[in-house]
Amino acid sequence: MTRHPGFSLPADWPSGRNSLAEGMSAQTHAWLAQVGLTTDPNGRRARAARKFDPGSYAALVHPMTTRIEVLQATSDYSIYETLIDDEMEVVAPAMTPIQRLALADSITAMLRGEDVSESPVSHFAAGWADIGGRLLALGKPYGDAWASRFLGTMERTFRTVVCDGPLAFEQWLDEETYTQVRPWDSNLLMYLPLAEVADDAPCPPRVAADPRHVEIVPLCGLIFALMNDSRSAFKEDTGSPTMNSVLIRRHHTGSTIAESVAYVSAWHGRCVARFETLATELNRDYGEPAARYLAGMRGVLTGITEWTHTAPRYTG
Repeated sequence: MTRHPGFSLPADWPSGRNSLAEGMSAQTHAWLAQVGLTTDPNGRRARAARKFDPGSYAALVHPMTTRIEVLQATSDYSIYETLIDDEMEVVAPAMTPIQRLALADSITAMLRGEDVSESPVSHFAAGWADIGGRLLALGKPYGDAWASRFLGTMERTFRTVVCDGPLAFEQWLDEETYTQVRPWDSNLLMYLPLAEVADDAPCPPRVAADPRHVEIVPLCGLIFALMNDSRSAFKEDTGSPTMNSVLIRRHHTGSTIAESVAYVSAWHGRCVARFETLATELNRDYGEPAARYLAGMRGVLTGITEWTHTAPRYTG
C-alpha cells in the first residue's frame, strides 16, 4: 500500500473508506457555526474549515466501525482540534516561554472542564463542552483509564505544540530531539483512543503498562510525521529552521533534498518494521482485545496517511 513514493505501509493493514460517514462533512460544518468557531473576525478559521473534509477523515480513520455516532464525533473532533492547532502555531511563536506555558495551562484547564472565560482560548470552550462531552460519554463504558488516556494525550499534544513546537523555528533541532517532539506535534496520537471506542477495542491495562506499548504509541506519530515531512519539505524550505526531518537532515549533513528524502524514507521503513515487531509480540502475549486495539492503531495510521493525500487542506 504505497502512500507516497518511497514510503509505504503494509498491504494487510486495515484501510478503506467507511460509507457510513457519507454527508458528515456538511453536518460538521453546521456544527462549527453553532459553536461559534467559524465566525472569527478575520475569517481565518472559516477559511481553514473550508479546506477541511472532516467526513472523509472520519471515514478513513475508522474504516471498520458501524457506530455512526462515533464517526460523526470524530468528524467534528478532527476539525475542532485542527483549528486549535492552527491557531496555536500562529500565536505561540510570538510569545515568551512563560506566556507559552500559561497558554498551554489554559488549554489543559479547558479540557478538564474548568472556567476559561478570561483566557486566550475562551472561544474554543463552547465547542469543547459539546464535542468533549460527547466523546467522553462514548468512552465512558471503557472506564476512567480510557478517559485519562484520551485527555492526557490531548493535553500532551497541545502542550508540545505550544511550548516545544516554536523552538523548532528558533534553531535547528537535532535528530534525537526531533524524535522526542515530533510524534506528539503530529496530532495523530489523539486519535488512537478514539479507535478504541470505534472498534470496541479498549486497551487492556496490562497492555497499556507494557514497555512495548509505551514505545509503540509515539512510534505511530513518528511513522506518520516522517511521511508527511517528505510531502511538505519543498513548501517548508524557507531557509529558516523548521520541524521537518528532511530539512533537518539536509541542514546537519549538507545533503541534497533527494538524498535527505531517501534517508527519511529508510528511517520510516525501520519504524514500520519496529511497529510490526512490537505489535506481533503484544498480540502473541495478550491476544484479544489487544489484537483489535492494535488493528485500530494500524487503521488510524493508514487512514490519516490516505487523508493527507486527498483532502483539500493538503492537495489544494
